Amino acid sequence: MRLHALMIIILCFMLTACTKTTTTLSLSATTFGSNIPVENARIDFYAIDNVRFGIDGKIADIRDLESRSLDANGSIFFETDKNLEELGFNVTKEGFIDFYSEDNFSIQAGDEANLNIEMYEKSYINLVMNDVPNINTNKLEVYVKLHEENIINEFNSGDHQLVKDALGDTENEIFISFDGGPFFPTKVFVPLRDTIDVEIDY
Repeated sequence: MRLHALMIIILCFMLTACTKTTTTLSLSATTFGSNIPVENARIDFYAIDNVRFGIDGKIADIRDLESRSLDANGSIFFETDKNLEELGFNVTKEGFIDFYSEDNFSIQAGDEANLNIEMYEKSYINLVMNDVPNINTNKLEVYVKLHEENIINEFNSGDHQLVKDALGDTENEIFISFDGGPFFPTKVFVPLRDTIDVEIDY
């Protein structure tokens, strides 16, 4: 009797261990402000594990899963039974701002996600830094708020020019700090597929 019960427990354990969780994603990507599909864009899927939160926000371990392309309709169906906590992806195409799923939503293991996303065509902000003699600023720091583009650029003297990616047909935030002080945001509207000049005196 004990042997029979033990075999049942082992069998249940084996069945549980072999059970796989399937996560699926149906995705369609269009250009912001239109129904034009973002065809043949590259999409990289990755597993997100050991999710926790620290001082700087969400922290997790990332494992690459697979890279594919959207079809002529800007669509794809993806399915995985890999062990993961969340499924993440990013979509990239020349002339477009990269789209990161983690910036917008979370796909949990076992989800059957059906998503329609919009991607921004690239526009640009041309930052022009002018070293003005009568302004006693020793250090200027500036960055444009955009995923993976929040890189603080520091200038100590002289005139400089810096071109940064921007979201077209929308307002973009530029953060400016003088002499290590707090960053102050300013907004600038950037037309689609265009470049806007922003001058900063320091």
